[in-house]
Order: sequence, then C-alpha cells, then structure tokens
Amino acid sequence: AFSDVADWLTLTPASGNATTTVNLKANANTDADKDRSAIFYLKSNAPDWNYSRAMSISQAKASPTISISNKSVSFGGASEQQKVTISANCKWSASCSDSWISLSADYTSGILTISVSENHLTSYRNSNIYITYSTSKTTSIKVTQSPASITSSDYTLNYENIASKFEIEIES
Repeated sequence: AFSDVADWLTLTPASGNATTTVNLKANANTDADKDRSAIFYLKSNAPDWNYSRAMSISQAKASPTISISNKSVSFGGASEQQKVTISANCKWSASCSDSWISLSADYTSGILTISVSENHLTSYRNSNIYITYSTSKTTSIKVTQSPASITSSDYTLNYENIASKFEIEIES
C-alpha cells in the first residue's frame, strides 16, 4: 500500500498483494513561482514482512501567465479611482513613476486600485503603469486623464473672399 501521497498525485492501484504495474498521475502544477516535490511511501501491510520504501517525485513550475481586465483606463479631470482585476499564476507588482498616479494592490484578490489627482493642466495627460511578473516579464496599463477644466478665449473671425485674395483676421 502507498501512504503519505501528496494530494496532487494519484496512484492506481493504491494497494495490492501481487506484482503489478502502478500508474502515477500528477495534476498540473499551476503555480509559476515554484517547483513542487513530494515524498510518499510503499509499505507492506503483511504482519510477517516489515517493508517501507520512500519514493520522491518533483514537478517543474508552470509557465507564467497574466491577464489584465482593462489595459487602458481613462479618467475625468477630478481626483478619481478605478479598479483593474489582474489574474496571474505568479507574483506580480505594479509601478508608475508619475506623481499624479498612486497605486494600491490587493494581491490576494488580484485587484489593483488606480487613483489620480485632479488635473489642473489645460491638456490631457498620459502615463503607463507597469506590471512586472515572473521576475522579469512586463506588461502595461495605459492611463489617460482629461483636464479638470478647459478655458477658452473669444475670437472673432473676419474674412473677405475675393477671387485672388483670401484673408483671415483673428482678434482676441
């Protein structure tokens, strides 16, 4: 009989009393951060034969995968925040070098909260949030924010259209 078999392994048959072939099946390792290993034992249940043999098995880590619910987020001009869901089979981190963006990550739920301060500029501003995973792989989320307010001046356009002449005068 086999004992102390890891929950990710299946041995068929798990016990017997004659010479037989045992099939070992390992479930896929979905963790991309680490390999896994286990030790299990083949033991005799016979009272007149005391036998125990340790067996070990190891399995390589999975290939890293990451999925981001939204690779581009847009904000109005006021201070706002949005949440993006990140699904990964490995550790990840988020960073942004622009001071108008702050990040808060809940790694357990995979939620990245992106907060922006009010945009006092008169133009749109753009940035990128970099998601680093599996030690050295990177993907990004594009961030765009509109200005909080747009001011304009009144202009008067006067023109005279003559066959050989076209003139525009702008007054402010």
